Amino acid sequence: SFYRIYEFFVLDWNVAFRNELEYFCCSHPDWSVCDLPDPEDHDPLRYAVLAVLTRLMCTSFNRRVELGLPRDAPPIIEDFEELQARPKVFERPPEWAERVTSLRERVIIPDAEGNELTEDDPHISEEFRTMNIIAPTPHIHFI
Repeated sequence: SFYRIYEFFVLDWNVAFRNELEYFCCSHPDWSVCDLPDPEDHDPLRYAVLAVLTRLMCTSFNRRVELGLPRDAPPIIEDFEELQARPKVFERPPEWAERVTSLRERVIIPDAEGNELTEDDPHISEEFRTMNIIAPTPHIHFI
């Protein structure tokens, strides 16, 4: 599932990307982001993208938790008060992702049509920019 998230991001398949995030989050609440094993990828670009994706996954999943929707919330909620009374369990990136360094040279990831964003484009992902990657902000939120 994690590599499908990566592939859908790189291909700029927004709906599939968002659906895979939801699958990882809701269908497998026992899959903690911090427990994703270190891929020890020898491709610096792919390794950097994977590291950023773990941060985006945490941002996405933690927003749901902040709203009172734990990762194991049922699709149809009958007792919202019970869900909100549960302890909030927040995700965090794996240790390996925190150690990944930014790329030496800037890389631009084009969209599905091959268009490249310019450095001043308002749609650039700040999370990816920290790794010296110019890429559009992916759609990461779902309820």
